[in-house]
Amino acid sequence: MRWLRLSCIAVVACGDNASPQCPLDTSVSVPPAVFSQCRSARRLASRDSATLVPAQEDVDRYFDRILRAVEAEPALDGIEPQLYRTNGGLLVYTTNPSVVGAWRGVRGPAPRTGDVEFDRIVGELAKAGGTPALDFDNDLGTEFYFSLAGEFSVSEEILNALLIPTSSHLADSFKRPQQDASWAWEAATGTGSDEATADIDFTAGWGDCMSGCAFFHFFRAVVPQHGIATVFDLGGDPPPFPLSPNTRPPPGS
Repeated sequence: MRWLRLSCIAVVACGDNASPQCPLDTSVSVPPAVFSQCRSARRLASRDSATLVPAQEDVDRYFDRILRAVEAEPALDGIEPQLYRTNGGLLVYTTNPSVVGAWRGVRGPAPRTGDVEFDRIVGELAKAGGTPALDFDNDLGTEFYFSLAGEFSVSEEILNALLIPTSSHLADSFKRPQQDASWAWEAATGTGSDEATADIDFTAGWGDCMSGCAFFHFFRAVVPQHGIATVFDLGGDPPPFPLSPNTRPPPGS
């Protein structure tokens, strides 16, 4: 099942986990059986967050619904939302001389730059992905860009907005013809609440997805506060993988 472009996923109890199965900090190891669902929950909670770093309870909430969606339709396992700006490693573009002077040629933990606001932002990243480490840099002539190793559970849009006043920014937002994720909370806003129902739209893709998937199939999981998720087959190209007999045709069909 190697597909791309999704709109998302969900089975563990959400707000009651004393020790979360899906910790916010991406540097903390996660059981292989739920790694993909955890990464999806982190990305979606971060995307919807009103703050740079989402709360652990919000990650728990998304993780619970994602797990239950996958339990209802195992074909959804392994489909993950894409990152719109960072695409995995975090690329920071800058013309800030303090950043360039401190980070240029460095490999390993990112040193302080002397720019108070920029250093504060980098410190916030540590809450969501361990110690930010420099992987490589590149001189573009008009600016430098630096790669921070690892993935961070942060809102890319908020992070970009915070970086701009420091003469820095992330890459432009983009969508690949691959997996993606969208999530809506019924009768709720923001990251939702434990009482709200989640509508999670998935797009599975396959066929040379390194260059952009050639084929797509679409699903919607409706996941209430408790109980079994309902997954609807919304059509698309004939999938090369079996679907659960419990997955239904589109509502109203």
